[in-house]
Amino acid sequence: MEEQIPATPIQSRESVQPVLENPLLPKKKFNLKIIVISLIAISLLGTGLVYAGMQIGKRQTAGNTETTKIFPTLVPEPTETINETADWNTYGNGKYGFEFKYPLEIQESYPTNFEREGTELTIYFDFNRIFKNEAEAGEGRSGAELSILDLKKFEYKGVEDIFGNPCSFEKHKQEVAGEVYFGKETGELVLATEGECGPPFAAAVLKKGAYLYVFRVYMGVGEKVEFNQIEKQILASFKFFNQNQSDGTTDWKTYRNGKYGFEFKYSQDGRIEDRTIFTPDDAWPDIILRLNSKQHEWEGICLRIGENIEELSSEEYVKQLEQRYKTEYNSLLSYQEKREISIDSERAIALYAVGENAWDFLNMSIEEIWNEGGVWYDEFYIARKGRIFVITFPTSKENPNVVNAIENNKTAHQILSTFKFLE
Repeated sequence: MEEQIPATPIQSRESVQPVLENPLLPKKKFNLKIIVISLIAISLLGTGLVYAGMQIGKRQTAGNTETTKIFPTLVPEPTETINETADWNTYGNGKYGFEFKYPLEIQESYPTNFEREGTELTIYFDFNRIFKNEAEAGEGRSGAELSILDLKKFEYKGVEDIFGNPCSFEKHKQEVAGEVYFGKETGELVLATEGECGPPFAAAVLKKGAYLYVFRVYMGVGEKVEFNQIEKQILASFKFFNQNQSDGTTDWKTYRNGKYGFEFKYSQDGRIEDRTIFTPDDAWPDIILRLNSKQHEWEGICLRIGENIEELSSEEYVKQLEQRYKTEYNSLLSYQEKREISIDSERAIALYAVGENAWDFLNMSIEEIWNEGGVWYDEFYIARKGRIFVITFPTSKENPNVVNAIENNKTAHQILSTFKFLE
């Protein structure tokens, strides 16, 4: 028998009473409206958080940019390298194929009875001219010498055989103390501390080709036997080159002046006297080149260097000089010929046989003028970079006061053709 389920009585809509829910009991259903509102709120909250994060990031980026502008990265500027030998003079010798720089006047000496057999050339350095006082030079330290020996004229066994007669290597307590550099060439360093053969010395020895190069510096009493900074700079400036010129000056020497920016070549017999080191402030520095050791000063070539404050051209300078002769000396600048020429691509004014007519007002004969020591000169004026260069040498005319005047004039013009300005 089936169980019967009692029927629920049907009530009218009006009679239905609201059911009061117990807040302590769980709900059996979720309200759809509440769910939708909650989702919208969460979405808006997430969007707001993302936007806020973006704004904070922008502010941080802007802050970093401002910091970079306020505190820039400092890049150190490259330091300028100072060339301490830029103003030094340069001695070059085409015959022996080398050149070096030096801060002082050099004196050349050809073989004498006191030279070692095989010595071709010795160049002496006077260090007293570059040190301010004896304390800097060292007591008794006066100079150095560079000797060039021909290896064909003596048997070279080693440095033990170089320094002297009757001085022996052992007597002088010498030792080979390592290597030393002649420019890029490697030589031997010899130190002689004491002995029976004169003062201590330091020497650099280089065997190259057919020659032996020996640079020796004499030490003072109690002075440490070593090369000082200037001597090392002289050695470091050495350059060796091949003789490949065909203009007749292959074997000539070179004088280069770093301070005034020029150079010229001259024959092996020539002698340079550089007076620019000792020139008073109120005088023009000059350089005398004697074509040989027997020549008098007035027979050689003179180069004078003066200031050209007004930046006059060579022609303007000579015109001004001629005007000064008229106004200050009541005379004329006398010469036989005036010509514009080029010296190392620079315009120059050449005056030939200057002074030949200057004695006319005395009514003197040519013989009387010669007896008074009269000499005529060729003069060359070159204006360049605020300076005026004046080169003078005896003119090409026979004169009893000038030995071989015509031949020497040709040599002087050949030397003038090698004159160059440095960049």
